[in-house]
Amino acid sequence: MSPRAREDSVRPRRLSDVVARPLNFCVRLRIVSAAVKSLLLAALLGWVGAKGAIWVVSDTATIIDSAGWKSTTARIERVWLDESNSHGRMFSPGVVYTFEVAGHTYSGDHFEVPPRRSGDRAFELGRLEPFAPGTRVEIFYDPSNPERSVLTRPQMNYWFTLGLGGLAVGLVAAAIALLYSAFRSLTIVGRDRETR
Repeated sequence: MSPRAREDSVRPRRLSDVVARPLNFCVRLRIVSAAVKSLLLAALLGWVGAKGAIWVVSDTATIIDSAGWKSTTARIERVWLDESNSHGRMFSPGVVYTFEVAGHTYSGDHFEVPPRRSGDRAFELGRLEPFAPGTRVEIFYDPSNPERSVLTRPQMNYWFTLGLGGLAVGLVAAAIALLYSAFRSLTIVGRDRETR
């Protein structure tokens, strides 16, 4: 074998034979990395969306169901102002009341459905003003289960139902789209490896 023939047999036939594999590895690594990020984001969006949807459905069902609730007189036992700092400084009224139905005493702690809060401390204190401890007030309870009760009659809040409900559905839809995109990317990488 001549020196030229030996040199030709050692040398790669195409430059792409040398360059293609490292480039494809890098591309595959980027695709997998992007897919993992998409999966994590989809999990977060799906969790937040599902939690929001459950909250909206539960409270909306209570509001609709409460149309048939009865009213009775209750005694305010305790009131306070809840404060949370999860999304800035927010306040919401807290209350405990007792009432009797058919000779049985029940206790309730729902101020309203759905619960609302705001960053205005004075406004929330003003909402508690009529409910000093010892005061007799009208409350609303479920006659089939008096343990379900609320201090103020639930009213449909369409901004809550449609706004938060729509946002929850949108987040779940975004999570599904991200999952589809991530699995599609991973499938392409898998097929590419099989063809090698």
